[in-house]
Amino acid sequence: MQQRRCRKFVPRLPLTQLVRSPLRCRDAARGEFKSAYAVYPSNGASSPRISRSSECRAVEDMISDATTRVFAPEDKLHLKPIGSSPLTATDLTRVLDHLSTLDVLPREFSMRLTEPDLTVRLEGDELISDMPTDSQLKGLLGNWNRTRPRSCIHTLGNHGSIITSVAILPDFTMVTGSRDGPDRLWSTNGKCIRSFSGREDGEGGTHLAAASDGSTHLACRWGCDLKLWDVTTGELIRVMRGHMKSVYCVTLSCDCRTIVTGLRDGSIISWNIYSGVSLWEVQGHSGSVECITFSPCGKTIVSGSGDDTIKVWDEASGILEQTLEGHADSVSAVAFSHDGAMLASGSYDTSIRLWDTETWASVIELRGDSGWVTSLAFSPCVGMLASGHSSGAVKVWNSSCAESIKTLRGHRASVLSVAISPDGSTLLSGSDDKTAKQWHIKHSPEIKEVCAQPTLGADIRLPSDDSPLYLADLARVVIHILATGLPRSFEMRLAHPPVAVSMDDGLFFETPSNSEVSGLLAPLNQSRLNKLVAQACTDAGIALPAASTAVMDPNGFISVSPADDKIAAALLPLNHLRLDAAVARVCAQAVTAKTAIRVTHADLPALKKLLARVEASRVAPRSFEVQLDDPAATVTLGPTGFEVAPPSDVVDYVVSGFSFLTAHLDAISTADEISLGEHAPLTIGDLKTVAGLLLRRETLPTSFAMRLTRPECAISTDRNGFFQSSPETAEVQTALNPLNRAQLSRRLSEICAEPITEETDLCVAFGSHVPCFASDLRRVLDHVTATADLPRSFTMRLTHPATTVTLGPTGFTATGASEEVSAIIEHANRASPVIAMLQAEMMSNSALDAVDEALYVAADLSDAKRLLAAAGPHATQHEARVLALRTDLARLQPVQALAKDPMPALKGPRQGGAGEERRAPRAHHQRRRRQDALEDAAPECQVRPRRPQLPRPRAPVAAAQRVRARPAAGLRGAAQGRLPARRRLPGRPPAAGRRRQATDAGRDAGREG
Repeated sequence: MQQRRCRKFVPRLPLTQLVRSPLRCRDAARGEFKSAYAVYPSNGASSPRISRSSECRAVEDMISDATTRVFAPEDKLHLKPIGSSPLTATDLTRVLDHLSTLDVLPREFSMRLTEPDLTVRLEGDELISDMPTDSQLKGLLGNWNRTRPRSCIHTLGNHGSIITSVAILPDFTMVTGSRDGPDRLWSTNGKCIRSFSGREDGEGGTHLAAASDGSTHLACRWGCDLKLWDVTTGELIRVMRGHMKSVYCVTLSCDCRTIVTGLRDGSIISWNIYSGVSLWEVQGHSGSVECITFSPCGKTIVSGSGDDTIKVWDEASGILEQTLEGHADSVSAVAFSHDGAMLASGSYDTSIRLWDTETWASVIELRGDSGWVTSLAFSPCVGMLASGHSSGAVKVWNSSCAESIKTLRGHRASVLSVAISPDGSTLLSGSDDKTAKQWHIKHSPEIKEVCAQPTLGADIRLPSDDSPLYLADLARVVIHILATGLPRSFEMRLAHPPVAVSMDDGLFFETPSNSEVSGLLAPLNQSRLNKLVAQACTDAGIALPAASTAVMDPNGFISVSPADDKIAAALLPLNHLRLDAAVARVCAQAVTAKTAIRVTHADLPALKKLLARVEASRVAPRSFEVQLDDPAATVTLGPTGFEVAPPSDVVDYVVSGFSFLTAHLDAISTADEISLGEHAPLTIGDLKTVAGLLLRRETLPTSFAMRLTRPECAISTDRNGFFQSSPETAEVQTALNPLNRAQLSRRLSEICAEPITEETDLCVAFGSHVPCFASDLRRVLDHVTATADLPRSFTMRLTHPATTVTLGPTGFTATGASEEVSAIIEHANRASPVIAMLQAEMMSNSALDAVDEALYVAADLSDAKRLLAAAGPHATQHEARVLALRTDLARLQPVQALAKDPMPALKGPRQGGAGEERRAPRAHHQRRRRQDALEDAAPECQVRPRRPQLPRPRAPVAAAQRVRARPAAGLRGAAQGRLPARRRLPGRPPAAGRRRQATDAGRDAGREG
């Protein structure tokens, strides 16, 4: 009996383990490919051709027609089984692979499957099934839904005002301009690279024009200025001024030499971009110029105006060549196709007109949205046009057949600007809702090239160097692989999300792990997983339950659901291989601060490899999690380092040998600038290790920075090279003390190597974080006292004990000094000849001051004579002063021979109370009276001092010029005959009267004697 279609040579395995691939042969006569399909196991091995009955041929013809047909928007496609010939998931894959290549889908689509028993239908732009499906078919439908290039890739929403204009540069970076904020440059993954600052408050760009090479972009605003920016550096190159009216639009020539602006008053001005000189100006519109553009050849300029017309101008001369009419309202947008053969214009009348640039005749009118047209952009792909509308929609048109391909909805307000990428795969829109959105509208040429031929046994490399790839591109490739067979090797790098997809042993993996990418790859991996599990059970002699489903985690570990211990044991050899592959993938990628590492079902050797990889990278990953099966423990990276839970001695021993410092050891031992802990957690133990390495160096680093997470602090060097922590902790300071002691020793060696002079200012005070002991004080003082000179100033602060040593008039002194410090200071004062001389001078000065006090203040000649006799041997350096004192005593010697000592009377009256005496409040007045008394007594004693005759001023002397007598000019002045001029105090008699009083008192005393 004849076998039914697809059943004769097919083993009884789940349909999810089969992939149908076309065998293509070329029709030499027609130059086309014909497909004859066969069924292959999922590993790519071919099987015998399937015999076909008439029903099978009819079904095959139906599938072939569905996979080669180009549909119109009004077409319908409904596929059902014919007779007993089944329709399987493989047939659905073939049909979906073809539908993925079409820009226009049929209005209705459904397909009734027999294996599994369900119906798949198209609702809107998505495929759904009428009942729950298995994981592979569910993933297949999800992948096809993702292949439709209608999804929003990014939403750029950092602007604070409406997005008035957008542009895509040749390197696929994006520029957005807003009404009240700076222009911004965006990367392909939606990150803001820079802002073009320098704009005034309230200044917003209304139009952007980018150079063809992407090096510069031009921004104009609702005003009169144009600004030219360097895209690479973000610098303002030139500001062009000279417009008398507000600029409404601007365009830049392809050679970047000419700028043309449209103004509110209807005039158009052409400018030389280098000189800033106006080349020509025309007044051709009766309304404001709303839009303007250059033709691709650069010889023609087209402008649209509020007067409902389009005008064509010669670029060189500004002569009007054509006036195009047809719109019923203001022309708001114009755009040339890339070949220059077509001009598109949009208007407030909601229509889009296409004009033939050879005849300037209107050839097509497009309508399909209720909102007026705000912007237009042609795609590099021939026949594709994008339009933005006031309704918030973005429409993509097939300009050849005047049909709408797709409508992109997501903006909540008017779309003001649209731009298409150089490869035609993405679209950028700016809206009145203060956001810009990047849309996927078409697969890149690389994807089309891969999907144009079977992938069975092929080597596929999609590095995305020419154009960025996105999730929709990956979904398209997955659908094609499901339809045409597994490749021999596969590699694909996505721009968003930044994931690399690779294939190993028939299984697809993404690095780093990403849930969206995993969902897309699940249909590819499921059939291979089922086969691997079935083979492992066969080798182990275990029956595989029909309800079991193979499952693989992101690291490639294979298990079954529901769990089965026997099957898990049978899968151990396979999982060991998968574990090695997962560890190899982790070790092959660069570890950065954004890397997430997660490995499950690992063993100790795998843990050691992963730790070694992280250790060599010098950077702590964003997350680290390794789940061990034997022993059962999980190693994670916490804020203070690697942690093991639950505790395990074996795992703790492995982790304890890890250190983020391992890769820095050479730099710590040799580098002059060291920075640690910025990207990895370090502890106090790491600090002690670093301190030990630094102490082995001959010189310490000039710059040092280290951040600890336990305890949390930052360590750095101050301006003197000493190590300090912020905040200060006792534990960290104890670890830093050896380093600071070594640095202090080097600094003291430098101090002791310099000679001490009278101009030296010596200060040894480096802060409380530098331990300074009494031994350091002895070292510095030995150096100071060994020289012939003392420094001009000296300060040294000790921390143990807390003492400050300074240099005073009599030598070194200390505040709160201990016995040890006092002994060191005393020894230094004795050892220094300069200090000994200072102390002797101080002693002699004190002794002579006592003589001065006794002679000239106390008027005690006997005591003055005694003190002078005692101070004479110690005052050899004050010979002149000693001689003056002896001369005064000799001159006053007759006073001692009087019967009654006149000195007590000369001291003046005593005043006091409560049993104690005190002197008169004005001691200098008393000294003056004594001088006058001794002057008068001198004739009686035959000793008359020579007194100079002071000239009497003829005019009053200013108060600021009066000379006050020094306190020492008392009896000394009387003895030597030098009396300073004094100001007469109020209420006192003149000096002559005072002298007469003193003379009478002296005569009375002489008579009594």
